[in-house]
Amino acid sequence: KVIPVLFTGSQAPHYPWRNGINRIISQHYPTLQSPHFGWFNEKATARMPSGQAYARLLNAAMFAPACGTIANEVVRKHFEIPASNTCLITQRTPALEAAGFVDQVNCVFADDTDVLDKLDWLFEHPDERQRISQAGHDLFHARHTIQVRDQIYQWFRLHQQLQPHQRII
Repeated sequence: KVIPVLFTGSQAPHYPWRNGINRIISQHYPTLQSPHFGWFNEKATARMPSGQAYARLLNAAMFAPACGTIANEVVRKHFEIPASNTCLITQRTPALEAAGFVDQVNCVFADDTDVLDKLDWLFEHPDERQRISQAGHDLFHARHTIQVRDQIYQWFRLHQQLQPHQRII
């Protein structure tokens, strides 16, 4: 791991947690910024890492913050980071807790009042950061892979076999 803290994604206003955490952390730790250039400008999006390059970038980081926008949703990034064996820093939300995330067990729940204290401690205790990262990785593989979360595929298969008088409930 060669990147202390990796920030990926947009800095648009609808990411207030990410923007605030970025301002704080980037003043105290070396950070790498990987901006998101949108979805529709082919030339701009070609500059963004994707696929294997994106996974390797995530894996090269010790920590990577992610948020669920102003809606506090669970987004792909909440899973991509721990799947890459990187320590997820995120805000505590009921949705993330329902997905199995637990502070200092398999992620770091933080806000602008405690993020530096938590990072300071984890940088001083790399074995704890590795333990949390591994637990996040384990959570992802136990509960959030496509093999485990196959509801959409199940619906698709049922829909293909649907008879004219049947409906899926």
